[in-house]
Amino acid sequence: MKELKDKIHEQITQLCREGDLIAENEFFIEAINKYEKALKLIPFPQNEWEATTWVLTAIADALFLDGQFEKSLLKFTETLECPNAFGNSFIHLRLGQCSYETGNFNRAANELVRAYALEGKKIFKGEHPKYFKFLKSRIDTKEYRHQGRNVKYELFLKNYYIGYTYFERADPPMGCVFGKIEDSLLSYQWLKKYCYENQIELTADYEDEKLISTRAIPDLKVYNKEMIEIKGIGNQICGMDSEAFEIHVEGVPYPSYEEEFSHHVKEYNNSFKNQ
Repeated sequence: MKELKDKIHEQITQLCREGDLIAENEFFIEAINKYEKALKLIPFPQNEWEATTWVLTAIADALFLDGQFEKSLLKFTETLECPNAFGNSFIHLRLGQCSYETGNFNRAANELVRAYALEGKKIFKGEHPKYFKFLKSRIDTKEYRHQGRNVKYELFLKNYYIGYTYFERADPPMGCVFGKIEDSLLSYQWLKKYCYENQIELTADYEDEKLISTRAIPDLKVYNKEMIEIKGIGNQICGMDSEAFEIHVEGVPYPSYEEEFSHHVKEYNNSFKNQ
């Protein structure tokens, strides 16, 4: 994975800290100026750097807090082209809120469902209650969080068993499913070595926190209880060492997705029942 030079990283971090302090005092335009200075320090193509994700998120959030919902929506949408943005519950929350405020209620429901599926009700803590009220008008939130959690999937890497998962979160439109790896035989150092030896790119690698995120791992296989492989366009692992690793299966095609994860598809379709 490409990493910014230490000096540039420090400059970006410092500018963002200054922006955060200014934003805390609700001087959002001044804060945005700091974030934009930080963004200019990131080399091109900027969407290849994880730093772009959090700098753009800071800009977009300041715009949201300043009530500039259309501009905020554009910036948050731009982050989706950057590393680790898709699947970030906060980004999906803000995308949903901006869509709601600009009258795009279909997308609002879509994005808020994603945020809720990732974090549950706690993602709405501190937010205006109208957003969660709107979400509840589109889906049965209690059922959405608890259906389908008893389905176990076995995980293998190069034919070696590495743990299992219960897929409790999903994104039907994108054909993605997510689940924490239980009983994992992985470790940060082992996974990092494996990726290096097999030329698998890392999208994040923070040794101090033992945090790692991979691109697609071709030999990572997921099997249901009938030992039928769940095939997507790529299986990835991210997390902080063995206690918090999570598997992402991306791009599972229809009708396979609809058959295997019918509860998620049903709840997603029901989310638009009041259109």
